[in-house]
Amino acid sequence: MVLSIFAVPATAIAAQADSMATISHNIANVNTPGSKTSVVQFRPLLAEAQSSTSKQRGTYGLESYLRQNIGQQGSPIVTGRKLDLAISGNGFFSLRNNAGDITYTRNGNFQTLFDESAPLDANSFIGDNLGNYLLGWSVDQSFAFPNKSNATLDRILLSDNLSADGAPSTAASVSLVLPINHGQADAEIFSHNISLIDAGINSNEVRFDYIPIAGERNAWQLRASSGNSLLGEAILRFDGDGELQSIAGLGTTEVDGLSLRLQGAGSGGGIDVQVNLATARSYGGGGELLAYEENGVAGGLIEDYFIDERGLVQGVFSNGQQRALAQVALADLVNPDSFVQLEGNRYRASEDSADVSYYDLLESRRASISSGQLEASTVDIADEFARMIETQNAYNLASLTLQTANELTRTALGVKR
Repeated sequence: MVLSIFAVPATAIAAQADSMATISHNIANVNTPGSKTSVVQFRPLLAEAQSSTSKQRGTYGLESYLRQNIGQQGSPIVTGRKLDLAISGNGFFSLRNNAGDITYTRNGNFQTLFDESAPLDANSFIGDNLGNYLLGWSVDQSFAFPNKSNATLDRILLSDNLSADGAPSTAASVSLVLPINHGQADAEIFSHNISLIDAGINSNEVRFDYIPIAGERNAWQLRASSGNSLLGEAILRFDGDGELQSIAGLGTTEVDGLSLRLQGAGSGGGIDVQVNLATARSYGGGGELLAYEENGVAGGLIEDYFIDERGLVQGVFSNGQQRALAQVALADLVNPDSFVQLEGNRYRASEDSADVSYYDLLESRRASISSGQLEASTVDIADEFARMIETQNAYNLASLTLQTANELTRTALGVKR
């Protein structure tokens, strides 16, 4: 019994010391992105039944345990940095160091990391300031994703040497206004240029010349050429309202309704494009090219990147294309409060933690990622100071109880003597 009256206040003092250390940690991280409030809670240690054959007694007192609340959502903080990421909803970022250890965090304050051991054209990755790499699924050279699974998770690559393949032009449309042709032999020729991509993915300036046909009203001869190569030739006829009525191909030029097919040699490959002229008009005044569109794409090098709400790392290329380069994987922690806290608001799995699975934001809408934002700490400074006062009072009371137990014991020993 003598030992038990010391055990209760002694364990209470130790428990309150744990609580004060946790409060201090919370206050120190009140402005740390992704930091979660931890709270020390208490439970009594009940005495075990005393054995009739043993003098050992059960354990008395108070035991502390940590409740981490790491699944709690913090408010967003706008930073404007494209590698600052905030999760809205369930999930954690997964990080891996060079030793292969995996940790988890809600702190999305990332940066580019350089790895000298990686190939020269693939040495820029996303990671944190402690040298841990953000995990996800990266595309292959054909910009295709692998089978997304735990086994294919890897560092997210940001290469400065990526290029997006182009595609040749196969269709185009030209919108223009021609002057009225009254059939005079001295009427002026109208010309304009458009750009088309040949089979070698090279851009070609294609010249369109509209030659008024003498002796025929509202009729023009169209000649399309690129350099010294004639691509197509046709007769355009307009009705009295100025609308294109028909196209008649000349030579080998193929015509389909109000479109003609241009074929020939470009600067780096063949040109084969169907050009639609249905919106061409013939009115009074001078000629004017209003607009043109074509579906070819020139090759381009990567110029920039950004991360969208689905966690896709999108590359922006010099030809105006966007391609998905990788996707950030979010870890689904079944029992996050069982995880062990590490430096930098990272966590690792403990023996009590269930297996971690990952989900693809293209398939699951359980969460979204906001670029240019960070998740604020969930620490409430007012609550922490109130808890500090409460802990200090409990500590003082436990100390007073221990002092009283000590005095009672000394008194009892004195009486015995």
